[in-house]
Amino acid sequence: MNKTDILITGGGPVGMAAALALAEPARRHGLRLVLVNAQGLDEIGKPQSDGRAYNLSASSRRMLQALGVWDDLEDHAQPITRIIVTDAPGAAPRPALLEFDNLDDSDVGGSEPASYIVEAEQLIQTLSAAVQNTRNIETRAPAVVENLRQGPAFMEADLASGEHLRARLVIVADGRASPLRESLGVETLSWPHGQSAIVMAVRHEKDHEGRAFEHFRSPGPFAVLPLKGGFRSSLVWNESPQEAARILALDEGEFARELRQRFGEELGEVKPDGKAFSYPLTSVLAQDYVGPRFALVGDAAHGIHPIAGQGVNLGYRGVAALAQVLDEAAGLGLDIGAVDVLEDYQRRRRFDALTLVAGCVILNGMFASDNALLRLIRDTGLEVVNHLPPLKRLFVREAAGSTGDLPRLLRGKSI
Repeated sequence: MNKTDILITGGGPVGMAAALALAEPARRHGLRLVLVNAQGLDEIGKPQSDGRAYNLSASSRRMLQALGVWDDLEDHAQPITRIIVTDAPGAAPRPALLEFDNLDDSDVGGSEPASYIVEAEQLIQTLSAAVQNTRNIETRAPAVVENLRQGPAFMEADLASGEHLRARLVIVADGRASPLRESLGVETLSWPHGQSAIVMAVRHEKDHEGRAFEHFRSPGPFAVLPLKGGFRSSLVWNESPQEAARILALDEGEFARELRQRFGEELGEVKPDGKAFSYPLTSVLAQDYVGPRFALVGDAAHGIHPIAGQGVNLGYRGVAALAQVLDEAAGLGLDIGAVDVLEDYQRRRRFDALTLVAGCVILNGMFASDNALLRLIRDTGLEVVNHLPPLKRLFVREAAGSTGDLPRLLRGKSI
């Protein structure tokens, strides 16, 4: 049986970032680090769009810079310069209720853009290349962890290939529906939203100039996120599952008409740029992030509604906190898989995740409602915020991930 110190299961954007974040501490403390992923890293590194794009906060950008990957990603990252919010009772957007410049003016931010949009394939390709080029990250890919067995001083992992690994700590990063989380007996809180997100890229007539648009509609939000190049944007188009299925079944001309009706006129004529995909929306929060010999990160710990665009950023906050906790514990000669060590990570991260998950559930419920009173309340609230620049700046700093006691990686410093 092969022995390792840290085993990471799942090679998505959060799992690969966790491997990169722990690579240097592992080298420094003489720890063996293994990443297991269902797909080969060469395979996930190939261009293959699934319609998604990631909203990377300023703190996530700083972390990626500290991990040495931002320089390779920057040319594919579109800064969001301005955010425009509307509220519409019907399909088409109405005039803006809230507009603000998207600059992180915190001490750590230094007036950089508070967020950047990167297409999923570009982020995954960049992280995959970095993992493969980091000498002390061992990989098992393609490979699947089928079972985990807990012992007092280790966790045993059975791979589908027949290989068995014994690890002092398993970091579970296998997604929102995490089978390993379930096998470990971790219970979850779940909020089905009764919505599906249609995601895709579009081309438009006018330059977006870095502007992002969020149209709140009764079926769910319709977000237009700027992509690199000026004339492409990423859509997150929320509908009921039945309506999403109907829209995706339309022919090309009918689909384009439905798209134009919801898109608005700010960016001129619009047309699809590639295939549209649909994903059901459910928020999930693990009751416990840690246990003997394991820690959950990313969507395995918390999956949130895309209304705030914070999914991967929440995952990166967790990675930064966990990496720092493990580095400090290893430096003190402590057992990195002990519950009392891992609970420090849970204390630092779970309350923040709980408030964000719950906030997105409430926000989506409020803005997806077509109730006249609720619409009046939310429109009044948006207009009040629009006339309070200090409050807008506070919201931007929060979205940038630049408030509170930040781990070193989120401040752009290595560990």
